[in-house]
Amino acid sequence: MLYFSVIIAVFTAGIILFEQKQVRHERTKSLENMLDGNAGFIHRYIKGRHIVFPDSIQRMDELTAYLSDNLRLTIIDKTGRVMYDNLLDEKRMTNHTDRPEIQKAMVSGSGSNIRMSDSNHIRYLYYARNYDGAYFIRVALPYEVEVRPFLNSKNSFMYFIILFFIVCALMMFYFANKFSKSIKELKEFAVNLKNGRPTKTAFEFPDDEVGEVSAEIVENYNLLKENRKKLALEREKLIQHFQFSEEGIAIFSEERKKIYANSHFLQFLNIIADKPVLEDEYLFSDPDFEEI
Repeated sequence: MLYFSVIIAVFTAGIILFEQKQVRHERTKSLENMLDGNAGFIHRYIKGRHIVFPDSIQRMDELTAYLSDNLRLTIIDKTGRVMYDNLLDEKRMTNHTDRPEIQKAMVSGSGSNIRMSDSNHIRYLYYARNYDGAYFIRVALPYEVEVRPFLNSKNSFMYFIILFFIVCALMMFYFANKFSKSIKELKEFAVNLKNGRPTKTAFEFPDDEVGEVSAEIVENYNLLKENRKKLALEREKLIQHFQFSEEGIAIFSEERKKIYANSHFLQFLNIIADKPVLEDEYLFSDPDFEEI
């Protein structure tokens, strides 16, 4: 029982972990798509306003007023130099070509990464996109404030799996208890038989297939026991009849071994043989009984 419970628990935990991993992956992609939309909006704003860095930084500040308060925006040129950052002084920021999200964007056009910022020591979900090889637009959300709660938010599927596990465990305990009850009754019955103790006349087996089979076993045994008693009684009656009979009666097996013989049989055998006979089996060696 414990073995199967552990298997179900491990299987359920595996499903939950896999499902949570998939949900986190899907929600991360959803956040990246949202950040990609923000980057695209910012790129169109830069192109539409003909913004040139670093001369038009004030016009970028006008844009950030319409963005989320927690959104961090960084404009990086193709050499990795930071041209604009809405939270930090870009002049004090180091070259960003070694940032994982920038390196991915150099290769595939876009890239993301979750890490601690080297500039303000806040953990972000970064998303960067390469636009025409001229510059990178990088947007980021604070991981602890915006990203983690969204990724770790509960979902109904996990509750369903946990409920499914609880129901399965309860069903296993229920049926195992009924099965063990039948086995316990049969064990008690067998131990009593082995030790020669009286057996119960009535057993309470569960109302299931195992209980039915167990009840049939006990019923068949009791029937066999009753038939043996009847057979022994009839045998005793027959032996008493042979003992009080005036005739010599003997019963032999197929191997000519004596099963039963009354006192008159050996007496009459001695008379017929006309010599002392001590064994009832002499009947089969005497020529007078050859035809028999």
